[in-house]
Amino acid sequence: AIREILALFGSASGLQVNFAKSSATILHGDQAATEMIAHLGCPVATLPITYLGIPMSTRRPSAAQ
Repeated sequence: AIREILALFGSASGLQVNFAKSSATILHGDQAATEMIAHLGCPVATLPITYLGIPMSTRRPSAAQ
C-alpha cells in the first residue's frame, strides 16, 4: 500500500522515489512496521543517522558534538 501511495504521489508531482538510495528508520515500531518496510525494498537504518549532513538522534547532542 505504501509503495502505491508513493507511486501516486510521483505521478501527481513528477517526483520519483529512488529506493536504492533510500532507507527507512523505525522509531517505535513493531513486527508489522518491519514487514511494511520489507515490502518497500529499501534497507532499514537505525539511529543515529545523517540527514542532509546533519546527525539525527533521539537524544540531545552532547557539548562535544
